[in-house]
Amino acid sequence: MKKLLIRRVLNLLLWLSACFLAGTGFALRWKFPHGPHRGSGGGGGLELLGLTKHDWGTLHTWVGVSFAVLVLAHLVMAWPWLKSAAAGRKRLWAVLAGLVIGLAIPVALVLSPVQSANSVVDTDTVSAASGDTGSGGGNGPGDGSGQGNGYRWRQTGGE
Repeated sequence: MKKLLIRRVLNLLLWLSACFLAGTGFALRWKFPHGPHRGSGGGGGLELLGLTKHDWGTLHTWVGVSFAVLVLAHLVMAWPWLKSAAAGRKRLWAVLAGLVIGLAIPVALVLSPVQSANSVVDTDTVSAASGDTGSGGGNGPGDGSGQGNGYRWRQTGGE
């Protein structure tokens, strides 16, 4: 009876954390602007239910970690079933291989080095970031001089 209660609680926690991860993932993807933004904690100072984009990202991460721990606990409790029903005696290696490969994915991502993706500096972005808006007739982004990004803007008279 005690094992059944533990399984039910574990399954409920797995369901709730999966729903929370889906909800926070959707909110982070579609409710907040993308990329680095000014403001408190990123997201341009926007808040959802009193939390910033950064706060939601932190919650999403820690619920994801707890979800992974819950999945491992679920697999430990389901090991007798995995051994007999899912694998049988002849295919136990397949279940073990699936578990090892599944665990290798997050371990490999955590142990992989991080490197800068900005190996080429875009001169238009650098000059725009330094405060040159291109207004006032000077040479800068938007005034028609320089390399640009491959876009041509047609200027009309009257401005």
